[in-house]
Amino acid sequence: MQAPPLVVPARPGPPALRARARAGVAAPETINDVHAILDELEWKRENERLSAAERDAAVDELIELVAAVDGILQVQAKADTDYFVQQIKRTFSMDEQQAIHATVLGAYRWQYIFSGVQDPRFLAVLGSMITPAQGQRINAALGSIGSA
Repeated sequence: MQAPPLVVPARPGPPALRARARAGVAAPETINDVHAILDELEWKRENERLSAAERDAAVDELIELVAAVDGILQVQAKADTDYFVQQIKRTFSMDEQQAIHATVLGAYRWQYIFSGVQDPRFLAVLGSMITPAQGQRINAALGSIGSA
């Protein structure tokens, strides 16, 4: 049985999006834009509920989360590099294998960490919620990943 066709509502979406439209803010172009807007609104609402100590703890948790993601990426990059090297019909030197691993890991880090944290919208929202000292802690953690 085939799914019924998608019916686009006449109104431009949830109340938050209608409010943006009334304020003259550009309408989202994709479903990802809609999700980003809704996530931002929820993030701001949750941020308002935090005390300074809770926000500081949340910064620590963000740093721990990014470190955990990076740990997963390191394991995956190693596994993918090993598989690639085994499947190619030539022998790679240790230097070549290390270069392949570094390239794969760098690509994974870009895809899953840096492309998101460098997004201007993300930076603006996060920057509006944290202190300069918290921003320095986050930057130091990201810098240690980027230089590893």
